[in-house]
Amino acid sequence: MLFCFIPFLIAARPFSRNLTFKIADKLARKYKFDESEYVGIPGWEQNVLEPRKYFEELVYLDFEDFKVPAPAAYDELLTHWYGDYMKRPPENKRQPHHNYKAYKL
Repeated sequence: MLFCFIPFLIAARPFSRNLTFKIADKLARKYKFDESEYVGIPGWEQNVLEPRKYFEELVYLDFEDFKVPAPAAYDELLTHWYGDYMKRPPENKRQPHHNYKAYKL
């Protein structure tokens, strides 16, 4: 029975993703950034809520061959989230923090 359901899942996938983004965008536009005390960072596995002050100013950081926008307070945020994020954990504690597999092709 699952074998017959697979084509439906493949065909429906783009629509559900687009619908999800539309709903998230509509909710995000419901509240004004300048009037909010806290702002959110949507993620795949969790959403983060932080004071707006961390995201009011942007800086552009080098990433490979281009520049990406980042909060000017990125050091403060990363330290809050990860502690000493510039220090690698011991080898036996290096574990992925997501529940899906990624492959390099």
